[in-house]
Amino acid sequence: MDCYRGGMKHRRALKSPAQLPNRLWQYRKRMGFSQRDVADILGYISRAEISDFERGDKLPSFVSALKFEIIYRVPVAFLFPALYARRCRP
Repeated sequence: MDCYRGGMKHRRALKSPAQLPNRLWQYRKRMGFSQRDVADILGYISRAEISDFERGDKLPSFVSALKFEIIYRVPVAFLFPALYARRCRP
């Protein structure tokens, strides 16, 4: 969806069904980290990757998910409950 703001054309992000809900933002805030802090700890150059993960636009790699588990001190299943529930269905 396009929108115009101040004479400039902007693309508004639409919530896609492909986006995966997660709790990364809540646990990051709970630990008192900024996105920049987390990006530095995980070895990312910019905080944009962390933002993409938190919005559900991207799924982190297995190694990054384990790193999230370590720095937020909660199991990966708590960080990605929808994915966990989908994978554990009989």
